[in-house]
Amino acid sequence: MPLRHINEAERAGAALPSSVPSAARRIDDDVILDVARRLVLTHGIARTTLTDVAREAGLSRMTVYRRWNGLPELLGQMMQREWDQILPFDAGALADQIAAGENVRQVLVREVVTAARILRESELLSSIIKGEPQLLQPYLLQRQGTMHRRAIARISDAIRGGQADGSIVAGDPVRLATAVVMA
Repeated sequence: MPLRHINEAERAGAALPSSVPSAARRIDDDVILDVARRLVLTHGIARTTLTDVAREAGLSRMTVYRRWNGLPELLGQMMQREWDQILPFDAGALADQIAAGENVRQVLVREVVTAARILRESELLSSIIKGEPQLLQPYLLQRQGTMHRRAIARISDAIRGGQADGSIVAGDPVRLATAVVMA
């Protein structure tokens, strides 16, 4: 059944009457991810269930399963969204700052320090460290996650630019970026 047009009141978050077909009740993924984040902050990852997320979002479990293959995938996307807001600059921002007279090293140092401060102040990360630090251990000691790979890619690109302008020493940009991320 195709989705019907959603009017402005529904888009603004007004409750839909129970007589409205469930397809019309489509909720944006970000709303569901916000619900999952709130539940993780309240109960922790280990005590958050897909059923709880679905119930809080006003959806059936099957509707949530149609979007994610299970709770680990949903929580992974929720955390990826959080970390994407923290990752250092993009190429456009870097170019703008360099055009304003800074060298790549200056911009990179400021961006990495800012990202570290944001991570330290992150409500979600603090909650995980406080309540379930064992969940982070594999990412710190055994393997890189998606966030690590994205951060290394962005930082290594910046390092290449810094090596080109002479503000960053020679060396393998990926190794240097990995050292920055792991620090």
